[in-house]
Amino acid sequence: MDLKNLTFKQRIMLVAGVALLLMVLFGVFVLRPKISQVGQLRAQQREEEKKLEAAKLNLTRLQAIKAEAVKIEKEWLKLNQRFPEDPDLPSLLITLQDAANEAGIDFISISPGELAPQEGYSELSLSISISGTFFDVVDLLYRLEGLSREVRVDSVDIGVSDYPELSASITTRAFTMSGAAQPAQGQPPAEGGGTGAGGAETPPGT
Repeated sequence: MDLKNLTFKQRIMLVAGVALLLMVLFGVFVLRPKISQVGQLRAQQREEEKKLEAAKLNLTRLQAIKAEAVKIEKEWLKLNQRFPEDPDLPSLLITLQDAANEAGIDFISISPGELAPQEGYSELSLSISISGTFFDVVDLLYRLEGLSREVRVDSVDIGVSDYPELSASITTRAFTMSGAAQPAQGQPPAEGGGTGAGGAETPPGT
């Protein structure tokens, strides 16, 4: 084809046709693969977004489980303190002595009994003799109910020794999670908090 013999209009149409052909070729060989690649990338992006959302959901669940585990552990430690695995008699006697000191009790004598097995736990009986004013005795009873170690008051027998001093005999029970009966290991009556040598009767705080 001799371009010189073409009219101006024909030349314009030829240029437009070549340009259109180039655009088609560009679309087929360049643009279409890119579009397909973009579609694949968008599909991958949606999959990654789904995975991310799932990961965020799992993280939220794990954080909730962790928080619940911490709460359960705290509750377990508190429960284990109230109901220990073993009698831990020395610690219990010190706790009772401290409660008597804080209540202003003038004298306390503690006589532990033996473990009595129950269904799934054991009870340790404690006989407590104290002397003090009426308000001191009431204060001690109130403190016994609020100890970190679970101690249940079963009976209280109050008498007047030298007014305003009162004497009281308190029968209590402490609890352990041990299911087997165990003697109190020959512990002597804890007088004055069970810390005096030979069980000597000593007033609290001395």
